[in-house]
Amino acid sequence: MAADQRDRQRPARLFFALWPEEALRRQIAAYQQPAGKAVTPANWHITLLFLGAVAPAQQQVLEREAAAVRVPPFSLQLDRLGGWRRAGIIWLAPSTAPPALLELHQRLKAIATAAGIAIETRPYRPHLTLARQAPAVPLQEIAPIPWAASEFCLAESITDHRGARYVVRQRWPLQEAAAAG
Repeated sequence: MAADQRDRQRPARLFFALWPEEALRRQIAAYQQPAGKAVTPANWHITLLFLGAVAPAQQQVLEREAAAVRVPPFSLQLDRLGGWRRAGIIWLAPSTAPPALLELHQRLKAIATAAGIAIETRPYRPHLTLARQAPAVPLQEIAPIPWAASEFCLAESITDHRGARYVVRQRWPLQEAAAAG
């Protein structure tokens, strides 16, 4: 069996996410922190739902069902800089999560559960990780960074000798549900 064929049969470490455009990344870069291990800008995202190790058959189900998700585009404001001391994470986050963001999270959670994927039970706290293995930083308000979310994606976390890198595997537009009638 060829190596690429074996790779397609292995579970992949996946997550659903919002992925920032380059212009947004430039705005976020102003808040990079000197402390801890900086997350490379290419890996910046807001996780919608972490899936963990996903078998190829489950991934096919996730992709098919995600294509049918209908949630309208929405805007959020990254307006807080903070950290989680125990986790050693420094992040940017919205002070208020838009209802459409929470609806998208819930729909993706239902899809994953139906596909037989065990989902963590912690409350959803949307954030963008700037640094890991970092000391605590006090919560502070920042000048809002507007994020117009028009799509979501399925990404894979690949770890090798250089560290983790995230690769977008599939994208879907955010869109209103079709009008009945």
